Amino acid sequence: MASQKFIDDFKKKFDEVKQKTGATSYSDELCLISHIMDKCTHFISHEVIYDNIKDRLVPIFTERDLQQAEASGKGSIDTMNKICECARRLMFDKFEKFVKALAEDHVHAAQEIINTLADLLNKTRIPYLEFSALANMPPRGHHSNSPCFPGTHLKTAERLTNHTHTENLASSPEHSAAFLSSASSGNSRPSSSDNACNSQRCTDGDLEAQQYASNSTEESKVYDMSTNPRGLALIINNENFHHWKKRQGTSNDATNLYNIFKYLGFNVRTETDKTAQDMKNILQKFSQHRELTNVSSLAVAILTHGGANDCLFGTDGQLCSGQPVPGTYITKMDMIHFFKGSVCQAMEGKPKLFILQACRGNEEDDVAVNQENVRNMSPQTNSDSNIKSDSFPEMLPPCPALLTRSESPIVKRRPGRGADTSDMCFVHSSSYGYTAYRLKHDGSPFITVFTQKVKQLARHKEFRDIIQMVQNHFNKEPLPNDKLTLPDFSVQLMSKWFLNPPQWANTG
Repeated sequence: MASQKFIDDFKKKFDEVKQKTGATSYSDELCLISHIMDKCTHFISHEVIYDNIKDRLVPIFTERDLQQAEASGKGSIDTMNKICECARRLMFDKFEKFVKALAEDHVHAAQEIINTLADLLNKTRIPYLEFSALANMPPRGHHSNSPCFPGTHLKTAERLTNHTHTENLASSPEHSAAFLSSASSGNSRPSSSDNACNSQRCTDGDLEAQQYASNSTEESKVYDMSTNPRGLALIINNENFHHWKKRQGTSNDATNLYNIFKYLGFNVRTETDKTAQDMKNILQKFSQHRELTNVSSLAVAILTHGGANDCLFGTDGQLCSGQPVPGTYITKMDMIHFFKGSVCQAMEGKPKLFILQACRGNEEDDVAVNQENVRNMSPQTNSDSNIKSDSFPEMLPPCPALLTRSESPIVKRRPGRGADTSDMCFVHSSSYGYTAYRLKHDGSPFITVFTQKVKQLARHKEFRDIIQMVQNHFNKEPLPNDKLTLPDFSVQLMSKWFLNPPQWANTG
């Protein structure tokens, strides 16, 4: 049978990789299997139809694994993605059966696993699969800045050695109901065209990352991103408003953000069309979510109409005499209050990212006008215009009487602990006081470029460097209406932050 040929080839290459890397124990095999699935999960989940392979998986996985996989999403891609997660924990005999099951009806998927092993054999050195390092693993809880990666505690290796993924957020039925119930469907997952990018995730930038790892100074501290999942992400996308026009194109932004966070290993929840009070309630509950104790990082993205003083409107947003009506908006300071260290204690000392796609005022930045573009564009106020603003021309800065107490910039420092606002990073789609833009078909240019840059650079660039590259892009590239929009960011990060750390430092 063709499947037996694949199995023979698979076993031969698996043994050759074990010999090359010095793998001798069960935990070594688990590390290798985990690496294989890191490389192949995206391809398998998109190529294999779950219903066609389900019967062959019954002898391989537990009944609970299969039930959770079937409940994890709305389509075959989500289900197979969960199956691949479970396959990471299989011992070799079961993993061999998994490869054979793939080869029966989905030869290309089985071949992808064999190709991954062949790629490993072609490498002159495989630092993230040199299993002798596991024997010298620091004790649980030990904080070390070398030799693997500054700030990484090898939590993944510990989980593999214990043959369990207790920190796997998606494996919790309670969490699946509470956090992932509103996640996007399988249709909003990355397309198969991402294969080329995924195939580079374990190789691009390893040399540069190793240079960081060799430096154990205080300045080279790196946030630990070794948990599985790496973090939780919340997206609040306000598209339809009670009193204002629809924010056309914002669904594209929500999809782009969902895809990039899933690519980075986050579990993602999306909320759509929420009032200001709903937004506050969601943010407050999210800041106290029990699964935050098990992840390395957190991200919040808010896509909505905005205005001066960093007002972020709910779908019930209103203006009265040019000023926002209290109770119909939240502020940046509200978000700081919910996620500061003394309130969101599960995330103290961990990086927290906030992405705000909203106007911050009505100022506009013109470049030399291209008259051809002007002739081909409708005025901004025309509902048929391709480019839209996320603010309102009649809006004035809120008067002091409208500012809530939570908007006070004063934050008290707790004795003996870090600043309450440390480890936060806010990224805005526009500079303070300026308009943010959306294309009604493609979404925000900022979100588009941001997600592209993160996907290209997260392997080997620190987050601040990526944001600066996004800024450089918009500093030189005007929008279709010949306006410039310069993203802004404020950073209170205490360490370097690699959103997608090198594979040799995180095998899980």
